[in-house]
This record gives sequence, structure tokens and C-alpha cells, in this order.
Amino acid sequence: MARPEAQLQSLIARLRGGGDLNQSHVTELMMEVRQILEKRNKKEKFPILNLYCNWIAHIQINKSKIGYQMLYEITEIIAKHYNTTDTDAMIREISKVFSLEDLRRSLLVIFKEISLPTFLFDNHDNWHAFLQILISKLLEKGIELPNPATGQAKEWEEKIVAAGACVTTPHGKGFSAKRISIIAHDGKAHWNVEIREIAGTLLAGPLHIADKETVK
Repeated sequence: MARPEAQLQSLIARLRGGGDLNQSHVTELMMEVRQILEKRNKKEKFPILNLYCNWIAHIQINKSKIGYQMLYEITEIIAKHYNTTDTDAMIREISKVFSLEDLRRSLLVIFKEISLPTFLFDNHDNWHAFLQILISKLLEKGIELPNPATGQAKEWEEKIVAAGACVTTPHGKGFSAKRISIIAHDGKAHWNVEIREIAGTLLAGPLHIADKETVK
């Protein structure tokens, strides 16, 4: 079996030769990067990249520390903005939790470490195309806590619930993120948050993609 570095080199060569980027390319790239992270013991160094590599490969993510942290951060943001009218700020802040710029930087580092061209990640149009395809492969796949939560997951569950305990809704106290995902709405990607305390309640907003100025 070819090493993941060699597989990536072959893929990048095909794309550089004029091949159009498609879903199979993005999936292959993320799977090979996943193997490289495991092989080089770099999953802890690149937690966001590792999360996305696993996210594209699984229907749901429920055993991820960085995933639990995202649920916690989103709950904090919702609690902060719940009684304000600045929904734009909440939308921007929740989008940042998905750490798409961190993902890009991590891919750049990995590709530079193995001496591969970085044109997919340091060119705005290429990165935007890559992200659009990656996001399409993540649609409806959730990040959540296991049920029941035990051990480290239980500790995170308690932190998440506590972060939203200050919010009072018409249904009572508490407003915390149970599950997050990316959905398509009107042809655009949106983040989607399922609320723990109110069954069937969803909170959604447009997922902001990196602006041209951030790609350097």
C-alpha cells in the first residue's frame, strides 16, 4: 500500500495537471491527511484538522474533546447574546467556532512539512472551492455528546449545561447546545444548533466562510 504522503503527492499532481476538484478528491485528501496525523503523532497538535478529517469520515462525532469544546463555546455565545438584539454578532461568533481559518492554516503546515504544493490553501478561489466541497460532505453530520455521557464526556456535559444555565426562556431556565451540524438552507451553508432543554428547538444561522483578505 502506498504511503499517505505518496498518495497525496499523486493527487496534487493530478489536480495541478488541470483536473477539476471534486468530492472524491477532497475526501481522498482528508483521509490521507488523517493517516499522516496518526502516523506522525500530530493529532493533538492539529485538533481542528483532526476533527475535520474524522468528521468527513463518520456520520456523527461524539467522542471528540474538541467537539465537546465547540458545544461549550457555542453555548457560551448563545448565553451572552440571548437577551440582545445583536444577532449578527452571534452569527459571526458561532461561525468562528467552526475554525475554518485554523483548518486552512493547519493544512498549509502539513503540506509544507511534506514538501507538497499548497495552491489549494493559499489561493482564495481554490480554498473557497475546497471548502464548498468539504462542507457539502459534512451536511447533516452532527457533533454531539454520547448518550449517556460518561467520564470526560460527562464532565463536558456538565460544563455545557452550566454555561447556559443563566438563560431564562419561556420554557424555563437553561439553554445549551446538545448537537451542532452544518445544513444547507437556500443553497448556502448554515450552522445548526439543537437545544438540549427544549425538545425540537433549533437555532440556525449562515456559516461565514473566510474572506479573501484572510488567505495569505
